[in-house]
Amino acid sequence: MDGNGFITGYSDLSLRVLGPLSRTCRVVHPLMVAHFNLDGDISAVLPYINAVAEGAIFYEQPVFIKFNLDGFLCGLHPTDGSAGLFEHHAQASEFLGRLVAFINELHQRKDSIRPNPGRRRYAPILEILKLLPGSNCMECGYPGCMAFAAALSRQEAYPVQCSGLGPPLQQNVVFPVYDAQGNLARTVSIDVDAGRALKEKQAHITRLENELVRLTRIDQPAGNSANGSLPAPLTKREIQVLSLMARGASNTEISNLLKISHHTVKSHVIQIFNKLGVDDRTEASVWAARNSLI
Repeated sequence: MDGNGFITGYSDLSLRVLGPLSRTCRVVHPLMVAHFNLDGDISAVLPYINAVAEGAIFYEQPVFIKFNLDGFLCGLHPTDGSAGLFEHHAQASEFLGRLVAFINELHQRKDSIRPNPGRRRYAPILEILKLLPGSNCMECGYPGCMAFAAALSRQEAYPVQCSGLGPPLQQNVVFPVYDAQGNLARTVSIDVDAGRALKEKQAHITRLENELVRLTRIDQPAGNSANGSLPAPLTKREIQVLSLMARGASNTEISNLLKISHHTVKSHVIQIFNKLGVDDRTEASVWAARNSLI
């Protein structure tokens, strides 16, 4: 660790081989998870990783962040971490060098990044399962209550998707307050009406579902002329994604509505940005509104 307070490397690298998927599964090249210690405490850098890293999820207790880097899944605590999956030691060592460089580089340019301090509280799957009716009715869109509980634990699903789950006792939202330099100064916590929030969320999902139905019923997509004038026209699926995105749908909501993976949604969003020549969701939404998609 140097005088600026960020790590310069890692130590105590160890690899653990994943077991076979079944007794009859024979792995020619076993995959391994790397475990390592960091040369310093990176707590101050975690909100910046949360702001820029692909698929970042920041947990409150214990302090932990997971994200994707160069196709590998990483999990970091303040002083140690793990990553994978690797085929051999050399591959793990080479990647960890890139991971350390990524962390150091974020620290060096943190003044130009607005940190994202938002953290999630880990909810044990079995505890969530106790709240569910246990009927495995699949109305939530998942194959059973256990699968739905796992999705809720990962915050990839919403409680309102289960008709048998009662309303929460309370709900709380936390807003960040930044100083003149763009650094997080404090947070403001506000209690909200849980029943009203759930109704608004359900109404939002209903609007998105109605929009999806509208798009599937028409023979020619709205804005066909404008779309045809693009150097590379949007595909039917990209138009669906753009329309939902323009109505405020998150990638997770789009994934659930279209029954496609979160990674596929992100790929569609990137393609839409490239084809429209825009840099963010707001600009893409403005294009959709001007060309009658919404």
